[in-house]
Formats: sequence, C-alpha cells, structure tokens
Amino acid sequence: MWSDLLSVNTQWLYWLIPGHSLGATMIALMILIILSAGYSGMETGLYRMNRLRLHMACRQKNRSAMILDQLLDNQQFLISVFLICNNLVNYLLTTILVTYLNVQNVSNYKIEWITTLVLTPFVFIFGETVPKMCFYARANSLMLKSAHFIRLSYWFIRLTGLGLLVGYFSRFTIKLANRVSPGYDMTTHDWDDLGELLRESLVAGPLSKIQGDMAEKLLQLPGIRLTRVFTPLQKVFALPVEISREEFIHRLEKDAFARVPLYQGSIDNIVGVVSIYEVLAAEPHQYPASFMQPVQRINANENVLTALNLMKESAIRLALVTNRQNKPIGIITITNLLGEIMAGLE
Repeated sequence: MWSDLLSVNTQWLYWLIPGHSLGATMIALMILIILSAGYSGMETGLYRMNRLRLHMACRQKNRSAMILDQLLDNQQFLISVFLICNNLVNYLLTTILVTYLNVQNVSNYKIEWITTLVLTPFVFIFGETVPKMCFYARANSLMLKSAHFIRLSYWFIRLTGLGLLVGYFSRFTIKLANRVSPGYDMTTHDWDDLGELLRESLVAGPLSKIQGDMAEKLLQLPGIRLTRVFTPLQKVFALPVEISREEFIHRLEKDAFARVPLYQGSIDNIVGVVSIYEVLAAEPHQYPASFMQPVQRINANENVLTALNLMKESAIRLALVTNRQNKPIGIITITNLLGEIMAGLE
C-alpha cells in the first residue's frame, strides 16, 4: 500500500519536472523566454536611460529610482549581471527543450533542426529584438518598474560568486587590451556626451524653459574662444620688473588688482606675475620681482573650458594669451573665464 502511494506521488513529481512533461516544459519555456526578454531589454535600458531624470526622481524620494541609483554605483558589475543572467536563461531554454525532445525519443538530427529553426528565431525575436526596442523607447519608465527585479538579480549573481569570476576575467582582458593599445581611456566622457545628455533631457521634458535656455547656453561654451574674453595688452595693468616696493604700492592705490604682471622693457615682454599680498607682507627693501612667478601661455584659439582646465591644473589665476606665432596679445584671468561661464546662466 505504502509503495503504491509512493509510486503515485513520484509520478506526480515526475510530471511537474520541466523537460519530462509537455505542460511543465511549456510553462518553463515561457517563463525563461520572459526572463530572457527582461535581461536583454534591461541591458539596453541601462545604456539608454536618462541619468538626469533618474537623479530628479531620487530627489522626489522615488523608491525604485533610489534602488537603481544605488546599483549604478557599480555599473560595470551590473552589466555583468545582465549578461550572465541572460546567458544562463538561454542555456536553460535549450537544455529543457532538448531534454524534453530526448524523452519523447526524437532523433538527434531532428533535435538539431528544431532548436535551430524554431527556438533560435523565436528567442531572437521575442527574447532579444522586441524587448530591446521597447526598452530603447521607454528606458526610464521600464527600468524603474524593473528596479526590484534588477536588485534581486544583482544579489543573486553577487552571492553565487559568478560576478566576481566574470569581473576578474574582464579586468584581465581590459589590462591586456590596454597593453596592446596604450593610451586608450575607457572611462573618458567628453563634452559631446554631456551635450547629448542635456539635449535628450530637454526633449524628454524634465527641464523647464528657463533651465533649457541655460543648458543651451552652457552647451555653446566649447565654441567660445579666448579671443572673445581676453584683455588686450594695451588695456592690461602691468608694471616694470625693476619697480621698487614703495612705487609698486603707490601705483596700486589707484588701481587695485590681486595679481600684477611684470614686464621687462615693454609691455610686449611680460616675464612674470606677482601677488600683491606677498609684496605687502614683504620687507621695505625687498623688490616685487623677488616674488615673481612665471606666467603660463595659452593660445588664443583655445576655448574657455580648455583654458579653465589648464589654469586649474597649474593652480594659477592669470595666464598670458598668445597668437599663432606665440607672441603675447593679452592676458586672461580666472575671473574672466568664470564670468563668461556665469553669463550663460543669466
């Protein structure tokens, strides 16, 4: 009696196993195709989603947005999660179908044709193409709806250790690629990328008209050359390099500047720049030239952003603007550059 009951229970379990019964196999295949579609779409959505809108949703305390924003702190690992899960799902799809066909005593020749002509096109259309198109068109909304599932997949891959294995292999491949092609930076984001992001945000509608006008003005900054903002030499307040401290202070009573260029012979030959604070703190017998710092040269054809970065890296507040022949034609200060940038916000 007990053996008969055990046999019946075993038969029920047998029919519930995907790959052995038609019903369980069809249900498993449908679930796996949905998962494959989800991972394929989420991979596209990760690249396509508007980060600015995501941050704005985080400020509004949107729970899904906060989950996504936290996961995006490790974007490289998140990409690995989607790729690993998608490949696992596709592997299970093929395995379950082949197992069921073997149970039904289908020949290996027919199994190959069925998987090639039926499963592969079906997965390509409904598990790859369609979800990618959907996530491409509605990336932000679909990614927010998938946030909890993404987090579940993220921790599954992390706890199983598959992510670490793929991560080590990826870093090894990147190092190898950098040796083959040195100087390539995989994390470089130029101004054009930022421009595309802002323009996309304008079209999507998260910015007001005033914010949109400000963004458009900022996008024009790379096209603004130093020739538009520099001060010509004829208007530059500069003093001779041999000037005494007493005369230096006397000249500054009428024109107050934080930094003063020093020239030798004529204004066309600026040899350095001095801070008035160092001169004021000096002994009476010390000459301003003893505190002189070399002045950096920047070509007039550079844009304001490049000039600002150069001056920031060199930790200087004043630079000499030169023409194509490297002859000085004026000066530029941090104040000039920031003033031009702030003008785009008015």
